[in-house]
Amino acid sequence: MPAPDPFAPPRSEPPPQAPVPGSPLRAVLTGLAIDIGGSLLMGLLLTAAWSASLASDGLGPAEIRAALQSLSPDAAVVRIGELLGAGLSTLGGYVCARIARQAEYRLAAIQAGVSAVFGLLMAGADDPPAQTALLALCTVACVMLGAHLGKLRPAGT
Repeated sequence: MPAPDPFAPPRSEPPPQAPVPGSPLRAVLTGLAIDIGGSLLMGLLLTAAWSASLASDGLGPAEIRAALQSLSPDAAVVRIGELLGAGLSTLGGYVCARIARQAEYRLAAIQAGVSAVFGLLMAGADDPPAQTALLALCTVACVMLGAHLGKLRPAGT
């Protein structure tokens, strides 16, 4: 076994640094951008894809518009949108917690409240009220789940 070099500098690892908390406002706004902005963009993309599918079946513009306006809340495209929206809400809560690194649940609750109110305001007049309320509660649950997952993840990873 070779002898250690007496002229080499000593080897030591710097002590681990505590994570620096991020801006609460930036955390909430980024979470909202992911949740609300992502949901709006996803809705536009789903609508475009559904419209293209209807057009490929031979429907004209007026028929496509009527089909989009008469979508059942139980339609597959609506359920897909709800699932993707839940994923975006979870991701928004996760990012909020990872940016904040302080008071994660409180900041996520603020984000969840804003997201839920936005969802209630965006609901159509003919949407079933019970389903609208359930979706708002699911938004809150998904954001809080994301915040919990973000809080559990060790800092620096």
